[in-house]
Amino acid sequence: MQYEPLPFQQRAISLVCQQPGSALLLDPGMGKTAITLAGHCVLQHHGAIQATLVIVPLRPMHLTWPAEVKKWDQFKHLKL
Repeated sequence: MQYEPLPFQQRAISLVCQQPGSALLLDPGMGKTAITLAGHCVLQHHGAIQATLVIVPLRPMHLTWPAEVKKWDQFKHLKL
């Protein structure tokens, strides 16, 4: 499945790409994981980064992140 960000998600991806050290303070279910993955892919594509450090509670790290990487086609190449 292709990830098609909503307008607010696209703005958040732009923020992540333009502001190093930015934080996503969004409610649950608003797409923080996909936004972060998309921002990482954009920055990696432009050679700006090689890796991303994400600070996340253990439960989402083990459940949400792997599921999101498998769910969206453009993130399947990423290594967690």
